[in-house]
Amino acid sequence: MQRRGKLFISLVLALTLLSACKKVKSDPELEKLIKAIPDNCDYDIKYAMVKYGTCKNKETDKVSDWIKANGMMKTLSTCAVLFNSEDSKTASLAAHVLYRNVKDNLQGIADAPQSLDTKIVELLMEGLKKNQTYFAFYGSQAIAKLATIKGIENKFYEIIEAHPESVVKKEGYRYIMQFGRLKTFPKIKELAGKDKDLKLVALSAPRNMYKYTQEEETQVCDWVQGFLQDSDEYVSAEAAKTLATRCKGKYIDEFLKEAEKRASEGKLKAPFSWALTSFTFSCKSFLGSPPTGTEEQCKKKEELKAKITK
Repeated sequence: MQRRGKLFISLVLALTLLSACKKVKSDPELEKLIKAIPDNCDYDIKYAMVKYGTCKNKETDKVSDWIKANGMMKTLSTCAVLFNSEDSKTASLAAHVLYRNVKDNLQGIADAPQSLDTKIVELLMEGLKKNQTYFAFYGSQAIAKLATIKGIENKFYEIIEAHPESVVKKEGYRYIMQFGRLKTFPKIKELAGKDKDLKLVALSAPRNMYKYTQEEETQVCDWVQGFLQDSDEYVSAEAAKTLATRCKGKYIDEFLKEAEKRASEGKLKAPFSWALTSFTFSCKSFLGSPPTGTEEQCKKKEELKAKITK
C-alpha cells in the first residue's frame, strides 16, 4: 500500500509538471531561425557547434540579432520547448543557443528574478534530464544559473547527479555560485569531500562569483585556503588560483608565502605557478577598478615569477 501511495504521488507530480510545461510557448519566428542552422551550416549535433564560416546566409548571426531585438524571455521559452524535442538535432540546437547566446547574458534576469516564469526553468531542467547525451553539457551552464536565480537549485542537483555524462555534472556545479552565492556554498563544500574531479570543480566554482561581500570573502577564502598545501598539485593549484583571483589582503599573502616556500625547494612550477601568471591578482587598475594586489604583493609576485621552474 505504501509503495502504491508513493507511485501515485510521483504520477501526480509528473502530470502537474507536464501541465505546467505545456503553457511554455516557443516563438515561431525564432524557432524557424534556429532550425535553419543545420540546413545551411556545417552543424555538429554532439558538440552543439557550428563550424566557423560555413553558414550560407549568416544563420547564427540572424539568431543573435533576433535575440538582441526581442529579449531573453522569448528566447528562454523557445529554448525550453526545443530542448525537450523528440528530435535530437532540434534539442541539440537548443543547447547551442543556450551556450552561445544565453549563458553569459543572464544578469538582467538575476537582477529581476520575478520576471522569469519558473515553469520555463523547470522545462529546461526536464530537457537536461531527458537528453542523456553529450550535447546536454552545452545547456548545463545556463540552466545552472537559471535554477539558482529562481531558487530551485536542489532539483537541478538531482538531475545532474543522475546524468550519465560527467561533464554535465561538473559544468553544472561549476557555475552554481555565480548567482547562487553563499546559499549554494554548502553544496560546493560537500563536493570537495568527494572524488578529485569534483574537488577541483568545487575549488574553481568561487571564481565564477564576482564582487564578494566581506562575509562572502571570509567564508569562501577561509575555506579555500585550507587546500593551499594539499598533497595533490592540481588541488593546491586550484586553491591558489581562486585565492589569487577572488581574495585579497591576507589571503594573497598566504598564497605568496606558499609560493615562496615552493621556490626555496625548487618546486615552484605548473600547475601551481599558473596562479602567478595566468590566474592571478591584478597590479594595475582595469576599467576603473583598482588593483587587487598591493604594491608589495605585486613586487613579490614578479620576484617569484623569475623563480618558476619547468
